[in-house]
Amino acid sequence: MTDSVPSILARDARFGPLSGLTERVRDIDLTSFLVNLIDTVQPDLLPLLADQFHIGGEEGWQLAESDDAKRALLHSANELHRHKGTPWAIREVIRRLGLGEAVLIEGLAGQRR
Repeated sequence: MTDSVPSILARDARFGPLSGLTERVRDIDLTSFLVNLIDTVQPDLLPLLADQFHIGGEEGWQLAESDDAKRALLHSANELHRHKGTPWAIREVIRRLGLGEAVLIEGLAGQRR
C-alpha cells in the first residue's frame, strides 16, 4: 500500500507544517467555488458573476428585482451578448427580467416625415 503525500511529508521535520496544511485542505468545502453553477451559487456572489458576464449596471442588472430574475439574466448572458443591440436582445432582456412583453418603436426620437 502506498503512503499518502501528507504522511510522506510528515516524516521530514522541514515539511511538517506543510503536511498539516495538506490535511486541512481536504476538509475545505469547495462548493462555494463553483460559481458558474448559477442556480446554486450564493446570492451575495451574483453581482460578481454579473461583472464577469458583463451584464452589470445598465445592461439589465439594475432592473432585476429578485435573485431569480438575476439568475435568469446570467443564464442568458452569452446569447444576449451575441445579439447585443438588436431589437430581439432588448425584448429578451425585458422578458427575462419578468417585465412582460415589450413593443419597440425603432428610429430616431423626434424625427418627423
